[in-house]
Amino acid sequence: MNSEVRFERASDGRVRIDGRLTFETVDERLLERSRQVFAEPGDLVIDFAGVAEGDSAGLALMIEWRSWADRDGRAIAFEQVPASLIGIADISDVSEILGLAAD
Repeated sequence: MNSEVRFERASDGRVRIDGRLTFETVDERLLERSRQVFAEPGDLVIDFAGVAEGDSAGLALMIEWRSWADRDGRAIAFEQVPASLIGIADISDVSEILGLAAD
């Protein structure tokens, strides 16, 4: 797996991400690890507390995860998303579908 990103299910059931979600780090190894976690049953809470930086590649990954969850009829929630990713989602008009829209 990409040494700059850790993506794993924690003991509390949340999926924790640590590192940077950028063009340099969002790669096939990260997608494969994502597929492994998504293969596990249940709804998903993705915790971005450990994400230091994100760009449009990180946003594309979030959209992909949302697509997988929708396809499988599962709920997915993104928590503690960095401001950089929220800003790109707002500009791209996808905040609402990702559940990032302000109340």
